[in-house]
Amino acid sequence: MKIVLKIAFFLFMQITSWAILATERVLAPTSTGGWVKVARIQNANPINGDECSSFSGTINVQTDFGESGIAQYYAIFSFGSRGGIKPLLQEFGNAANRIDTDPSRVEWRIYTDLQGWHYLWFWQSNYSRYAAFDYQNACGIEYWTMENPPTDFVQIWSSLDGERQYSDSTFNSLYLLENLGIGTANPGNYKLAVNGDIHAREVKVDLVGWPDYVFKEDHDLPSLEEVEKHIREKGRLINIPSAKEVEENGIQLGEINKLLLEKIEELTLYILEQHKDLESKDSKIKSIENNQKELKAQLSKIQSLINNQ
Repeated sequence: MKIVLKIAFFLFMQITSWAILATERVLAPTSTGGWVKVARIQNANPINGDECSSFSGTINVQTDFGESGIAQYYAIFSFGSRGGIKPLLQEFGNAANRIDTDPSRVEWRIYTDLQGWHYLWFWQSNYSRYAAFDYQNACGIEYWTMENPPTDFVQIWSSLDGERQYSDSTFNSLYLLENLGIGTANPGNYKLAVNGDIHAREVKVDLVGWPDYVFKEDHDLPSLEEVEKHIREKGRLINIPSAKEVEENGIQLGEINKLLLEKIEELTLYILEQHKDLESKDSKIKSIENNQKELKAQLSKIQSLINNQ
C-alpha cells in the first residue's frame, strides 16, 4: 500500500506541475507502427557546461494489440545530454516489456549524427489509436516526423537495455501480482527472472523429499559395480543430469542440492561398508598372525626337544 501511495503522489505532483506549462502533442493512429523523430536534445555541440537542453513530460499510448483497457503504456520521462546519456524514464504497461523486433512494443532511442548531435526517436506501437504527449522542451529542436533513423546515425541508447536514473527510495515490503524481470524484458513463467549475477548473504529454498531416505533400511543402494558400469556407459553418476541437459535447461537449485546430498550420503554408506570390511579383514589378519606366533612357538619347542636327544 505504501508503494502505491508513493507512486500516486509522485505522479500527481509531476502531472500537476507539467499541466501548468506543458505542451500537448497527439500522434496520429498507426496500424503498422513506426519511428517518430521527436527532437534534438542538445543546444550546444560538443556538450559543454552551458548545456540547458531537456525534453521532459509524460506520455500515454492507447493500443488495441493483445491487451484490453484504455491504455497499455504510460511513462514519465526526462531526456537531455548534459553529463552523458542516462535519462530519467519510468514506464508502466506491458508494451514496455517487449523485444526490439516486436512491432507492438514502445521504445525510446537516442542517436547521434556525424557531428555529434543527439536526437530522440520514439517507436509508436502498431495498432495504436494515439500517443499523447504532455511535455516541456527547453532549448531543443522539435521535429515530430514519422521517419526511420538515417543509416549514418549511430544508436547510443535504448529504453530496452540502456542505463537510466532511478530513485533511492526504500520500501519495507513490495508485493507484485505479475512476474518480474531484472535485466530481461521476458521473465517467462518465473516470478523473478534475473539476467545477471546475484549477490546475497543467504538463499532459502523450500523443499520436500530431503534424502534422509538414503539411510533407511529399504533404500536400494546401488552396488559399486553398478555405479562403475553407469559411469562407463553414461559418463556421470546415477540420477545426476548430463552436461547437455544442464546446458539446455539449467539446474533447479533445490533439486541439484538434494541430488548432491543423496550422493554424499550414499558415499558415506560405501565408506562405512568399506570400513567394516577393513575391520573384518584386519581382525582376520591379526588372528592369522597370532596363529603363526603359536605355530612358531610350538615349532621352537619341537626343535629344542630334537636337539636334546
